[in-house]
Amino acid sequence: MPDINARERFAERLQRGPLLCDGAMGTQLYQRGGMPYGQCLDELSLTSPDLVKSVHLGYIQAGAELNETNTFGANRERLAVHGLQARTDEINRAGDLGHYEVFESTEAVQS
Repeated sequence: MPDINARERFAERLQRGPLLCDGAMGTQLYQRGGMPYGQCLDELSLTSPDLVKSVHLGYIQAGAELNETNTFGANRERLAVHGLQARTDEINRAGDLGHYEVFESTEAVQS
């Protein structure tokens, strides 16, 4: 269920100063997963969800207050390069769900 106060809380948080965000999801996945260069990293939300979740958790533990899903290239055009365009919705849902599960399992920036 959408949080109707999220926009207000976000604006209030920005008033306190800079917001620390995650970054380099792809770099972290390559370093942790040992997959070949050029592999579709968005598909890892389906094939290696624990790997993706470990990156999210690492950023949260490092103090990131804003975390993105593992869906940077999860659109039909980019996924077509890997023959995955028919799985666009499934990959995006998996990326969102994995991120949500990690976020909900922590007490990270829910105020």
